[in-house]
Amino acid sequence: MVEVGFSIVNEVRVKQIIVIVSIVLFVIAPGISRDHRHVEPTFVVSDESPIGGSSGYTISKTPHTPQTSVVVYNGTVNDQSADWYSSYSRFCQVHDESRGVMLELEGTGTTSRGSTLNSSVGFIGKPTLLLMNYSEVCFSVDINVIQGSANVRFQVFFVAWPDNDWNEAGENSTYLEENQSGTVFIKPPLRGAYNLSSGWAIRTTLIVDIKSSEESLVRIGDVVISVDSNENLYPVTFDMQAPDGESLFHNPYMRVLRGGYRHSYPDYPRYPAVELTRTGNSTDSTIIGPRIVNETLYLAEGNYQGVAGWFQKYYKTPNAVFNISFTVGPDESILIVNRIPTNRLIIDIYPSFAYSRVSILGLYEIDYPLHDAEYLYTPNGTSFIIRVWPLFGQQQGIQIANFGLQTNGTSSVRVTVVFSSFSIFGVILDWGQILGIVGTALLLLLLIHAGAKRSFAGARTDYNLRTNLLPVSFYYISMILPWVTYNFDTNAIPFSTISNAVIAPLFTTLWWTPHSQLTPVITTYSLLNLLFILFLYWIPMIYLSYLIATRPNSISDELIKEDSLLSVLVGGGPFVVGCYYVWLCINGLYYPNIGLIAALLTLPSWGIASWLRWRNNQTQANHVDS
Repeated sequence: MVEVGFSIVNEVRVKQIIVIVSIVLFVIAPGISRDHRHVEPTFVVSDESPIGGSSGYTISKTPHTPQTSVVVYNGTVNDQSADWYSSYSRFCQVHDESRGVMLELEGTGTTSRGSTLNSSVGFIGKPTLLLMNYSEVCFSVDINVIQGSANVRFQVFFVAWPDNDWNEAGENSTYLEENQSGTVFIKPPLRGAYNLSSGWAIRTTLIVDIKSSEESLVRIGDVVISVDSNENLYPVTFDMQAPDGESLFHNPYMRVLRGGYRHSYPDYPRYPAVELTRTGNSTDSTIIGPRIVNETLYLAEGNYQGVAGWFQKYYKTPNAVFNISFTVGPDESILIVNRIPTNRLIIDIYPSFAYSRVSILGLYEIDYPLHDAEYLYTPNGTSFIIRVWPLFGQQQGIQIANFGLQTNGTSSVRVTVVFSSFSIFGVILDWGQILGIVGTALLLLLLIHAGAKRSFAGARTDYNLRTNLLPVSFYYISMILPWVTYNFDTNAIPFSTISNAVIAPLFTTLWWTPHSQLTPVITTYSLLNLLFILFLYWIPMIYLSYLIATRPNSISDELIKEDSLLSVLVGGGPFVVGCYYVWLCINGLYYPNIGLIAALLTLPSWGIASWLRWRNNQTQANHVDS
């Protein structure tokens, strides 16, 4: 008897130690995670294989008939060659098509502040015009209303790029009903553009706004700029390449370098361009920044000279430009291949977070992992600062890490950024999270051990005890598996899609992309939502776990038969929380997952378990009576 008592005392002490250790781990884990996230990463720089080839330019000519009336731009509102993008969208779905976009306008909708507004969407593009060569210019956009109706507004502005000076060129509006098509035209006077710039090329800003007060289906088709000239015009194509012949604009991240609309800089970033002067012309030189592979502009006949390479606003980047000269016409089109001095910057981040921000001051601000590219292009012989920080939620994150780098133009450079977090089986964790997982595992082992000795002792032979496993299983499945999933698009160029799975009871969201590892992030909830989950999920869960660990056969004998508030919450609390998340799914915010299904089954499973026990008891009673 003394040995048995001593064994029981030791077992109790071991359990007490396990509980105390688990509580200590839970308390210190958040602080360790917070400190861990603010440890600056390690930067490792290495030279890669040198870029082959050499800098310079080549010219090839083909026969071409001169023109005085030319379509200088024919694109759509999803066309990268003029940096088109959607400036806003309200109660409208935008679907890209091969030529243009299809709009699904909902008519009206209610904002988060309770205001009722009509559905609307806007697009902005920035084509380049060689203004010196034109006597008249016409802008147009095609609209087709398939269903409903639409108010269309089309605006044009002249912009003195790379300055921010601008003036309004013209505006036109129209209203189209169902099955109507129309083309909205603007023929602005050119004096405003001539007054704006002393050069002979200018950029334009085109704005297309669509609004509707009813459900509508609208297609935006071609956007066309046609010009007339007093001189013969010839197509001149610029192909900006690296020294080894790879086109710079095959890399989608080059779009970021053009003074983009999503990021602000203290000064314009560096970008590849050509600066040209026409011999004998009174206008100043002008900077033309190509935006796609083989961008074609129409130039008047004459001799041109200037430089090609990397620029920063008006200024040429030292050691990254060279002189060019060529003759346009007569009766020829020209392809000019400019192989400009450039470096390739390869960035590796370990571990591979789902969503990181990489800022290269004066050049890029992009999201990582990279999509559709292995490296970034940088000017030859320049120095810059790299900043890297993983993004968690809206404002949380690891401290920004700064690193200075000097390129020499002779090789590609690989920068490896190693954070203090690490990956285990494809999941990114830090030591605080590891300690929290260990504490949870100890408590679960204790619960399993105690439940096997008490609540489920003899379950292999007792049918009624086995039925208790059904609702209990749904409880613990709902605790550890994702409830809902969703995706969101970043504002990156090009944008990337982040996938998310929410484990609601653990206040944790798992982030990932096809190129990253699984990144667990603390979910930010309002105080009301925190209290909602605490009282309706965790208090019942803790009470249920307490009964399983401390009372023999407690589920059948106590929980089901009691009328206490806690018993009611154990039966229905997780189910109510699950209904709330079902409502969020119905509203289109999330998609349901296994954990949510398990939460919804907790309440029905109690009823099923009770019915199974009742039927088993009735069967046994009938057997005894017979």
